[in-house]
Amino acid sequence: MVATQVKALRCLWLIVSLFCWIGLFAGGSSWTVAASSGTITVHGIAVDGTAGFHIPAGTPLTLRILDASQDTPRDVQQLTTQTGDDGSFTFTDVPRQNGFYYVVMTQYSGLLQISDQIQLQPSDGSDLSLSFTVFESTTDSGVIQVEDEQVYLDLTDPNKLFVSQTLNFRNISDRVFLEKRTVSGAADGSRLSFEVLLPNTVRQVVLDPNLAQRYVVGRGSSSDNGPDIQGIIPCYPGDQIPLRFSYLLPIPYSDPLLLLLPTRYRVNAVDIYLADGSGLSIQDSRFSNGTPVDEQGKTYHRYLLQQSLAAGVPLNLTVITPQVQEQQNFQATGALLVGIGTVIAVLIVGQRVKQRRATQRRDLVADSVADKLLND
Repeated sequence: MVATQVKALRCLWLIVSLFCWIGLFAGGSSWTVAASSGTITVHGIAVDGTAGFHIPAGTPLTLRILDASQDTPRDVQQLTTQTGDDGSFTFTDVPRQNGFYYVVMTQYSGLLQISDQIQLQPSDGSDLSLSFTVFESTTDSGVIQVEDEQVYLDLTDPNKLFVSQTLNFRNISDRVFLEKRTVSGAADGSRLSFEVLLPNTVRQVVLDPNLAQRYVVGRGSSSDNGPDIQGIIPCYPGDQIPLRFSYLLPIPYSDPLLLLLPTRYRVNAVDIYLADGSGLSIQDSRFSNGTPVDEQGKTYHRYLLQQSLAAGVPLNLTVITPQVQEQQNFQATGALLVGIGTVIAVLIVGQRVKQRRATQRRDLVADSVADKLLND
């Protein structure tokens, strides 16, 4: 099941990569496609964007002509050529298809890398430029940072904590990033990009449907963790890629909830948001109070972590639930009553000791008087 899903999503990624920038998924768009009329020349230069590298002469390139006039885009034709010594390339005698899309791609550094897409217009001349940049690849996760992480907490009922997280990843290098490891259950060996580990008690993990084509929910990389969320699309230099998801956690009745947020990457900023009226609170000196915010019809109290998190260092957060707060209040009241009772007991005992001593003094005086009278 997972392997089929990964394969389908990777096919979708290719389609999205080719078409999302041109708005074909905006709903109901249709294009008027003119018949082929003559030929054009497609040319350009392929440049290696990684410092100190250049694209080798003879690198194979493929020009794809794509028809997006129907619900499902289709290949009309594929042509091949190779790069010259300076990375230049030329496709000659290319069929002219007004309204179709032209894109150049190559398998480079172990990854499919593509140019921008150009929709040919009737007003375009007979020369079409499709220069593009390719990059070397890396498996070093140190090139990935989480610019900011936002965690929203609310109660769906007294026994369940609703957690909604948003992470914004960024590739700070000049290389395409992919892990060495493969996506969970992927029989074709597809490599993952990001991995976000989840608590081992997590339930009902839901990905934001607007980003679901980029991620799958996996079974986790070790038996110590719960499921994980795995990216299936390479992260290119400068990319800033969001991830949004939610899940439920069971709440212990009498103990604070220890929320563990693991991370494999450096996290530059963390904000915690507690729903107003939920009764949730955090008691952690590492956080400062922020300005309340309104999200989806609710007000959230904001807490800002006053430090960054190094790669591999999880955020351990103690969440005080209403049940625990009530228990703490009860214990505090009990302790106060015990203290008052102790003071009262001490006062009573002291008073009794004082009275006993006074009685003893009176008895001593009386005995002394009696002795004196008898002696006289």
